[in-house]
Amino acid sequence: MIARRTILVWGILLFTIIGCDSGKPYIVTLDTAGVTPSADVKKLAAVLKRCVDAQGFIDVDKHGDVAGALESQLRKFAVTGPDAAPELYPAAEDRLAYWYNARAAWSIALAMRLHEDEKEDAALLRKFSFPLNGNVMTLEQIDRAVFALGGYQAVVAAPCADLQRAALPEEPFDAQAIRQTIRRRFEGFVDDHRRFTIDVATQQICFPPVLWQYREDILAEHLRRYDAPRATLATAMLSLVGGSAARRLQDAVGYACVENKAPDSLALME
Repeated sequence: MIARRTILVWGILLFTIIGCDSGKPYIVTLDTAGVTPSADVKKLAAVLKRCVDAQGFIDVDKHGDVAGALESQLRKFAVTGPDAAPELYPAAEDRLAYWYNARAAWSIALAMRLHEDEKEDAALLRKFSFPLNGNVMTLEQIDRAVFALGGYQAVVAAPCADLQRAALPEEPFDAQAIRQTIRRRFEGFVDDHRRFTIDVATQQICFPPVLWQYREDILAEHLRRYDAPRATLATAMLSLVGGSAARRLQDAVGYACVENKAPDSLALME
């Protein structure tokens, strides 16, 4: 039995969800009548500035102040994108920044939807499909587009309201700096004790699933670069990061590398 409901967030009509209690994906719809394509992300900037902190957590109480701005930005993203308006995104960097910004905006909206329903499992974020780029997409499909443009490091560095993914930003992503931003965020993800866990007691490096899925790619890349067939995943990771992230990994050389299978949590601050 399919249930249809209209969701009100702090008195503002945000979107309609068509879902199913049997575990099928939630389908989000938006009214985009009269919305014209635009690469403008000023509304997203207002949302991030108001309700996302320096650690990438959403301030639940402040979100209501910018719910309308978020709705407006989502509608704009729905009709704008590399396929819907290719003239606005001529370079790969333009497209990468678009996908990152769209992922940030939808992560916030969907995380707040789950919070309202008292469902704190971040894995449910992946069950939503929504209007984006003139099509219907999922967060996983955004990751595929990001991978095609920037490889696995760009996927690992992509923003999300999931504590096993890279943090939400405090401001929109800029196309001119996106490549440098990806490198910085990848390194920051490895250096984030909340998101990338090193368990001293059990001597395990617990790789979040988004990074664990690329372990063979990381090892193969390390082999090509350094001709080191016996390198461990931890050693291969050391060649990808610097600073305190590298020091974390260096201190854990010899630890077992495992996938972090702990339940996903939403990055919410109440």
